[in-house]
Amino acid sequence: MSDTQYLAAKTIDEAVQAHNQANGSARFLAGGTDLLVQIKSGIKKPNLVIDVKKIVELNNKLKKFQKMNLLLELQFLVLI
Repeated sequence: MSDTQYLAAKTIDEAVQAHNQANGSARFLAGGTDLLVQIKSGIKKPNLVIDVKKIVELNNKLKKFQKMNLLLELQFLVLI
């Protein structure tokens, strides 16, 4: 069993690049409560947790969108 790595991304590009390099074994941390509970209980076992809470561009968007919409946007960016 591998240890989960943590990245506090500073930009959207850094978060997306790290997610892509993890080959499907990364999860975004925006609020964190649900993800952390799932990791502790063994439901989720990501190799990498990417914290996006300190990305200034995303924090500005939080004023306009709920966190769930933000995560959907990040997931969309990963797909393109």
